[in-house]
Amino acid sequence: MSGKSRKRRVGLIALAVVVAAVAGLATLAVRYRNRREAMLSAGNDVVEVARGRLELVVQGSGAVKSADTATVYADAAGSVDVVMVEEGDEVLAGETVAVLDSQSVRDRIDALEKQIREIDAVIRTLRFTEGSTVIRASAAGVVKEVYAAVGDDVDAVVARSGALLLLSADGRMKTEIDVPNPDAYSPGQPVRVLVDGEPKDGVITAVDIGGSFITVTMEDDGYAADTPVTVEDSEGNTLGEGTLAVNMPLPVVESCGTIDAVYVGPGDRVSRNANLLRRKGTIPSAELTAQLDTRAGLQDDLSRARAELEECVVTAPIGGIVTALSLTPGKTLQPGALLFTVQSRSKLMLTVDVDELDISKISVGQTASVTLDALPGREFMAAVTRIDPIGVSVNKVTRFSVTLELKGAQDVLIGMSANADILAAVREDTLMIPVEAIQIIDNESRVILGDDAGTLTTANHRVVTGITDGINIEILEGLTEGDTVAVPKKSVDWMTEMFNMRRNPAFSRGEGERTPDD
Repeated sequence: MSGKSRKRRVGLIALAVVVAAVAGLATLAVRYRNRREAMLSAGNDVVEVARGRLELVVQGSGAVKSADTATVYADAAGSVDVVMVEEGDEVLAGETVAVLDSQSVRDRIDALEKQIREIDAVIRTLRFTEGSTVIRASAAGVVKEVYAAVGDDVDAVVARSGALLLLSADGRMKTEIDVPNPDAYSPGQPVRVLVDGEPKDGVITAVDIGGSFITVTMEDDGYAADTPVTVEDSEGNTLGEGTLAVNMPLPVVESCGTIDAVYVGPGDRVSRNANLLRRKGTIPSAELTAQLDTRAGLQDDLSRARAELEECVVTAPIGGIVTALSLTPGKTLQPGALLFTVQSRSKLMLTVDVDELDISKISVGQTASVTLDALPGREFMAAVTRIDPIGVSVNKVTRFSVTLELKGAQDVLIGMSANADILAAVREDTLMIPVEAIQIIDNESRVILGDDAGTLTTANHRVVTGITDGINIEILEGLTEGDTVAVPKKSVDWMTEMFNMRRNPAFSRGEGERTPDD
């Protein structure tokens, strides 16, 4: 073959390659144009304006707290003897938390009782005179019984009844009941006392350690001595039965003479030195009267010392979890010192931070659903109880604290992380469309009507909107039920689509072509 023929053949081959390349590029361009036109034509969906339920939910998160807390402080100086609980323990209302050093109080009680016995011995040696005198209360209290009547002989009444009348120094009644294991109970433990079937709040005040009984006291509501009662624990289990007696009885005892007047009756509350009775006849001398006054003062001191002894037992004011416990055995306390705090689990709350743009939508009484990270799959109801009127600005964003009270929060623990969805507004049977259909133009909400979906890209139809749940938005004006609007489809960028198409082997060879291996 000549050189000229060889050159012509090479030229023809090159031309064929160029033609093939141009044809391939043309095919690629056509396929790309068809795909792009198809993508652009699929840019909008058309949806109808419909009616339905729309909810506006404001979200927030925070930690669960107690809605009912009580902090206990030291009433007087002293030292801690025994601490019965640890930080984090759960206690019942009235349960003993600690016992303060009571030895000095006990020593004072012993000394006062000794002085009273000595004065009683002196009183028995003093003389009497003829005349009349008023019998007064040696201490404040409530009159429980009046045994004497006008004309009664004083000595005869005392011999018969043990006193002329009986005062209750603290206004409480008590009962002692036999229990199989007194060591299982503690002073300060709350109980329920049934009087004629009616439940009353009571508390265990003394335990016969190693013995067989416990002492329970309750408020005196005019009960007579020897009234039968039944004592139950906080869960309704019967502990035992007994009869009522005055918890701190203060008998009024005198001698000689005849009762000339009675000034009080059962149930009357009297102060110290109040007139109780008047007697006449052979009565104590002035010296004897002075000794009796001294004895009354000592008796008053003794009543106060006994009350102070009861204060040495520190109890929980409410049931809940013990926190901020600052009691250790031997620790010296000053008046006003913080002893501990009890956080109730029966009433829990959640405080969440709400953005300033949403706070105007929140109001007290709104309901919320609460979920907790520690209890997945469970939902609890709550209600807004408080909105903090002062916001806190952090990084130029102001947030407000909103407090919610949890309802039926079983298994929820204080400190758990929680998320709240507050139902701020509800619209029933309201017009709504997808929120993506709205375009904001010149500070107005606008949509593209369904009839214009294929020709317009900029919304030109004005509407007035209401609340939104982030998916749908309420339409107040501008549309009616059954109207249609354009909603943009969610699609990837066309350049990305082109890249994906080029990676597809079917694109390079044509979707209808076959490979040599087919």
